[in-house]
Amino acid sequence: MIISLLILGAMVLVSLVLVQKHLALWIQCRLSGCAVTIADLIGVSLRRQKPEQIVASLIRLEKKGVRLSFREIERHATAGGNVLRTAAAMIEQKKHNLGLTWEELCAMDLAGENPVDAVKRIVGETTET
Repeated sequence: MIISLLILGAMVLVSLVLVQKHLALWIQCRLSGCAVTIADLIGVSLRRQKPEQIVASLIRLEKKGVRLSFREIERHATAGGNVLRTAAAMIEQKKHNLGLTWEELCAMDLAGENPVDAVKRIVGETTET
């Protein structure tokens, strides 16, 4: 009986630590209108990604009217992409109405090209014509 109570206590303690660590991020998402669960945030951490960067990107995109899911941004992070830079490129391309997709910008980033620079180059080419 005592051993099972100790095990249960340890499980509750671990759960509280995991939830507490991500509670501030979850609240930030909720206040920004982003649909994210605490389980999403914990899962990202368990997959050794940085939930802070994914949340920051998601909130910036949401504020600029770009609708992406948490999972789309997480997928890019998991592939080794720079989500902050790619989100900035997405916002920049939307501002100039270029019609580039998240997937195209992610592909540029994963190929080693800075997507923000690519968008600026495209904008420069369209204004010259």
